[in-house]
Amino acid sequence: MSEGLLRFKSSNIVDFREFNIHNRFVFSPPVRLAFTLRMKRLLILACSQTKKTEPQSLPAYERYDGPSYRLLRRYLKNSIEPPNIRILSAEYGLITHDTRIPFYERKMTDKRAQELQPQVTKALNHLFNDDNRKTAHDVFILLGKKYLEAMDPRSVFSSKCSVKIAHGTPGKKLSDLYSWLYGESGPPGPEPIAKESNYNLFIRGITISCAREGALDEARWAIKKGGEDRIIYHSWYVLVDNTRVSPKWLVSVLTGLPVSAFHSDEARRVLSQLGMEVLRA
Repeated sequence: MSEGLLRFKSSNIVDFREFNIHNRFVFSPPVRLAFTLRMKRLLILACSQTKKTEPQSLPAYERYDGPSYRLLRRYLKNSIEPPNIRILSAEYGLITHDTRIPFYERKMTDKRAQELQPQVTKALNHLFNDDNRKTAHDVFILLGKKYLEAMDPRSVFSSKCSVKIAHGTPGKKLSDLYSWLYGESGPPGPEPIAKESNYNLFIRGITISCAREGALDEARWAIKKGGEDRIIYHSWYVLVDNTRVSPKWLVSVLTGLPVSAFHSDEARRVLSQLGMEVLRA
């Protein structure tokens, strides 16, 4: 086993090739495995620089508030069989998604990654105990380069694991996470969205992976949290219940992008595709 794996899939046949965590590929003869049983799923996410600032401890997946965590929370609301979820935190190492943590500020560095590697390896080895090693696993890893350096997949992922490491732009990674979580069928049940929308809308490389009601839920939470910038609008606004909000503010809430990163017409276009009415002031 090398330091990582990329998955190339055709029907139920999995083709593994070696992947080096420093983004160098070393091709080896593919190992072909046919899976006849349902695979267990494991999701490994990096912590998020964007965090909720409430002083009390929160579950980690609630504390972190980047785009991938907003997507994850929407998914978990309706998921019947959620995957096993682990979060790699620069402060706490590898933790379960519901571990309660306080607000903190710490960036992952090369030195910190090396310090965390024994703890991360031990935690993954504990997760993949002898019984689990006999079961096929579908693993999705969404980590930056420095976070990958804190992992040594050689010691934990057996030949029964199908491992995908997300790569590319932030929007591509988020889209891959969405596809892995929901599968080809997408979210269950119809939601009221515009015909031209297909759940995955893009703005400046970031994916909005929700329908109209999901976007409104995010807006309601953000309004409750506060933030006077939501009321700063000029020619256009969106009604969230009885509250007027800026279209750019709402798109910023949905994507994590600063309002300075995109134009008003882009915000109006995306919100219209979500089925939200953008009104002239």
